[in-house]
Amino acid sequence: MPLSIDGMNIGQYSYRPVGNINSEQQTNALDRVTSPAQRLNDEQTQLLERRRLDQERQDQLREAREERIAQQELEEERALQVRQERQEAARALDEQLREQRLETLQEQRREVLDPLSAESLARQRVQTEITPQAVNNPQISPRFAAEAISTYRQTESPDFIGRSLVA
Repeated sequence: MPLSIDGMNIGQYSYRPVGNINSEQQTNALDRVTSPAQRLNDEQTQLLERRRLDQERQDQLREAREERIAQQELEEERALQVRQERQEAARALDEQLREQRLETLQEQRREVLDPLSAESLARQRVQTEITPQAVNNPQISPRFAAEAISTYRQTESPDFIGRSLVA
């Protein structure tokens, strides 16, 4: 509402429509103003609606968080189970390889110790092929040869007492 002032500087309110407004568009001042009780009631209703929506949202967020936590726990449990299965498989493989190595080692020992095994017979054949050459060319150590020569010289001496002591 525009304020109009008369000549005596006394403020006076008057109702004058601004511009050219049709009577259909004009509203009564009482219609435009709602009662404070009605506004309070509307505000309380809106507040309750907001609270209900907030509570629903909080419930949804809580449920989503609980689902995520449950899913994470399930994934961790699966990962732990897979890790344990892998460790067990690795242990079983290690044990199997160890047993195979042990069996192979025992078999090799049996073949080495068994005089009639193929490997032992082959080794004996190779040794007999190499050994006759060694038998034909006897190697005498120089020390043994020196002792033999000195013993011979002592027995050759004319001294009968010395010769009997040496023999």
